[in-house]
Amino acid sequence: MLQRHRRRRGRAPRQAAREVVQQPEPGDLPRPPLPGRRRLPVPDGPRRRLRVVLGVVGQAGRRPEQPAHRLLARLSAVLIAAGSVLAVPATANAAPCPSGSLCVWRDVNFTDPEGKVFASSGDDEWWESWIADEDSSWANHGISGPGIKDHVIVHAEAIQWPSDGGERTICLAPGQEVAHNADANDRGDAHVWAKQF
Repeated sequence: MLQRHRRRRGRAPRQAAREVVQQPEPGDLPRPPLPGRRRLPVPDGPRRRLRVVLGVVGQAGRRPEQPAHRLLARLSAVLIAAGSVLAVPATANAAPCPSGSLCVWRDVNFTDPEGKVFASSGDDEWWESWIADEDSSWANHGISGPGIKDHVIVHAEAIQWPSDGGERTICLAPGQEVAHNADANDRGDAHVWAKQF
């Protein structure tokens, strides 16, 4: 007996669906549905493709291993972490100086005949004898932030009452390194941290 198929508005005739049954492999066990949730049918077409691309449903119409909100949370955490890493200024400091410190060397280009470096993270109103009036290069690796004293003022005299330190020999902004300055060379005796010059 032959069956006739009617064509409806340009559609191809329906063909009998063949059911293909695949035998599950030993490691593939069906996942039980999540408690309290029903599985909704996934629409076919552009919406389904968009949901598959966004990871809302898997390729076969099932939920992926991780729900979309978890994927989104992980992705945003990674982007925030990457953004915070990128927000930190990457300075290629030539001078070997600890973070948060003013460093002073006796010779130009951040060198010292004995390999010494004077490093101070706070005010020093009277430098040690080996560096006083021997300074030739300076680096300000102070930490910046709102309300933080991050500028350095080097004075020509020790700051002892009644002296206020006298003339300023050199002033350093945060991150500034000076390999040599003829006007300030061998004149520093003290320094203070300030919010600005």
